[in-house]
Amino acid sequence: ADNGPSLFWIPQLPGHVKLIVSCLSDRAPEDPASQPYTALKRRGLQNFINLDALSEDEAQTLLFERWLPQARRSLNAGQAQCIRERLKSDACRQPLYLKVLFEEARLWRSDDPARTLGENVSELLDTLFKRLGDASNHGPTLECALGYLAAARRGLTEMEILEVLYQDPDYKEFLEQMTAKTGHQLPDNPKRIPIAIWSRLRFDLAPYVAEHAAPGGTVLNFYHRQVAEFVRDQFLDTPQKRQQRHERLAGYFHGQDYFLESLEEQRTRAERLPPTPRPANVRRVDELPWQRLEAAKLSGEWNVVEKLFTDLFFLEAKAEAGFVFDLAGDFTQAVSSMAAERSSHRMLKLLDEALRRDIHFIARHPTTLFQCLWNSCWWYDTPAAEDFHANPESEGPNDGFSVPPWRKPGPKLSKLLEQWRNLKDA
Repeated sequence: ADNGPSLFWIPQLPGHVKLIVSCLSDRAPEDPASQPYTALKRRGLQNFINLDALSEDEAQTLLFERWLPQARRSLNAGQAQCIRERLKSDACRQPLYLKVLFEEARLWRSDDPARTLGENVSELLDTLFKRLGDASNHGPTLECALGYLAAARRGLTEMEILEVLYQDPDYKEFLEQMTAKTGHQLPDNPKRIPIAIWSRLRFDLAPYVAEHAAPGGTVLNFYHRQVAEFVRDQFLDTPQKRQQRHERLAGYFHGQDYFLESLEEQRTRAERLPPTPRPANVRRVDELPWQRLEAAKLSGEWNVVEKLFTDLFFLEAKAEAGFVFDLAGDFTQAVSSMAAERSSHRMLKLLDEALRRDIHFIARHPTTLFQCLWNSCWWYDTPAAEDFHANPESEGPNDGFSVPPWRKPGPKLSKLLEQWRNLKDA
């Protein structure tokens, strides 16, 4: 946010202050993930340490003298020799490779034969997720859970994962087959899958996912970039899969309320002067527009996006949640991604412009969103406004501007605002 990757917020440090920064250096210059590295280089900093492959001695010390003893695990001679042979390759001494290798090796039993280890991080992750996705282990739960996690904007809370999986029709069919096979019946009208199913997978995924703060709650997401990229390549490898995950996540968040108060409580709040922002469902207003946009980019179906961005309740909830600047970014994404020939393109562009005119005032007074949009938009194409414009027929020859934009066919802002006013009155 706020052009943070440019690192302008890091001040010039006094000589007695040291700052350690970790960033990516192996991305293309145009990749946003490489901006911090470029910014640091531009500052002329000299103390760069490349965190590349460890030496063989360092890698063996880390595995055999640090991690395995701390986990109270040991390997037999064949298993240890297999690992030492693999560590002769630079690609197998990358920190992430060693981490995944340790997590796998700690599960080996003393009578297990030496395993075939992948020659790089991707091959080792492939072995890991094939093991976890085996029918005797977690089965379809792995692909469904990780697919939704990879399709989320910032990650998902554990409760959201349980509820999304239950609403997935494909996974629900597997769940019914599994419960019928085991004889464990689901409760009447459940909202989520049994926690025991997820807790087993959550335990096995513990080294590869991390909790972090996000708008509206604490979410799970992948702790390492390469793990996230592998999951996307593995479980969201086709446009159809990505579209399906985004649409189902959008449907899940669409089914929630925008506000955490009843309608009566909202009316009571509105009667107080000055009105105060309502407690909004932050998770919905943060994830829903992003999911709708991502699904529309893949499917080309923009009707649901147009409906969302002309929904007064969505706009007010996002503003009252404190995300009015993020809302402006949503409008920018929608306008830039949508074909200009669509009839609603002009309307969304005008709403975006009107929002930005008063955005700092709305940020300080979020309950004024509707009034600010009304003040800027209502006169744009209402019939009463024609009395204040010059007659197009008297404006000279046809130079391409004879028909003002407010007279062109298409959805009218004034009609939309009238609908919003009726909603506000109700």
